[in-house]
Amino acid sequence: MSRRAWIALVVVVVGAATALTLYFVRSAPPQASPPPTSSAPAAPTLSEQQAAFLTTELTSGDEKRLRAVVAVADGQQIESAAVAQFATLAPLTFDVSSFQDNGDGTAKVTALRGGSPMWTVYLVLVGEAWKISSTEAL
Repeated sequence: MSRRAWIALVVVVVGAATALTLYFVRSAPPQASPPPTSSAPAAPTLSEQQAAFLTTELTSGDEKRLRAVVAVADGQQIESAAVAQFATLAPLTFDVSSFQDNGDGTAKVTALRGGSPMWTVYLVLVGEAWKISSTEAL
């Protein structure tokens, strides 16, 4: 199977897992509203340090580290071949100047490989950390 096919397969699996996770999280019954505050906390931006962390963990070749930056359900299996394929993406960087927060717990950023824009990377806010939910080739 070609490298592109593996990456496409992983993106589809991760995307499906993310969609299911978001569906179940967002379809939960509403909770009582907290008392109004003077201002809602803003989602964190994507700093150079956070972008470097995403890159390092994504291309580490280690499933546990990969899980730290990819939005997958706890029980979701990640094939070792997929983990190895992510490792081959290095050198990969995120262009933090392209970061766009959608204001709803999602954002996007451009991923560069060898300095060239390669993918739009869609992020989801999990706790206070951005995780990769899907990608789109440029």
